[in-house]
Amino acid sequence: MCFDFVRRHHSVIRYRQGRLYPLGDFRSVCTWSSFDNNPRWKYQVLVSVNPVAINCPIRGMFFFEQSGQTRLTVRDGVTKFPFDPLLECTKRNQQLSICPDSPDTIKIDMNKCDTLDYRARNVNYKYEILDYKWRCIAWWSEDTNGQLYTYDPEDGFSKYRCWVYQRDEYGQISLSRSHKDSCGLWQTPHDDVTPENLNLKLVLKNAERQYDNCPLQFHDGGNPWSEDVFLTVLDSGAARVRGDIVWFILFLAAVITAWNGIRD
Repeated sequence: MCFDFVRRHHSVIRYRQGRLYPLGDFRSVCTWSSFDNNPRWKYQVLVSVNPVAINCPIRGMFFFEQSGQTRLTVRDGVTKFPFDPLLECTKRNQQLSICPDSPDTIKIDMNKCDTLDYRARNVNYKYEILDYKWRCIAWWSEDTNGQLYTYDPEDGFSKYRCWVYQRDEYGQISLSRSHKDSCGLWQTPHDDVTPENLNLKLVLKNAERQYDNCPLQFHDGGNPWSEDVFLTVLDSGAARVRGDIVWFILFLAAVITAWNGIRD
């Protein structure tokens, strides 16, 4: 039997398994015809017991619509402060955010206060509680769609969830979640109910405003071994420059200064 392993990335190992052969010749056992010839085949996935969170392939602030058998609900809890009847919230939405302050975590607030003050900034509504927090632990591209694994220790059914995601247009992203810890063979980003036990579909729509500092960014998962997923992140109107570029500029300035000193 031959096993074909993909070079490890993140907290997963992807592989496929060939058929049994009575002979031990490597060229015969590991030939392409010894593996599954199904045109819809996918690599099987092994997930680490102790996964390490990584930067998510999607970033931004979104309002979303959901459909499926197991929809996200509001998780009521105790607030940090006593309720103030004078503090009003006139507009609420379902919000999903992955921002630069925690790029490895998907945060969902099912009852987000979306009221703005006279400066077009969010009001300081202190009674909000995050309903879901999912950690991104792996992502890659397969069959032209992105695959994403998330980890939630508070999930009573499965701590690991597999998502298939795709960018529909510039400000819209579709995701479908499997009911178990592995994606289905026929799963697409636009499914919510299939024979493979899909139970949730999310359609994200960009909702970043002027002072949110949470820009929309998207990675299709084509190169999961890349270290710099996003090169530029906006932060209050300024851009963060990669450290190697800064060191190169400083080195070049030192060389020019030294050269001028030698000439003088």
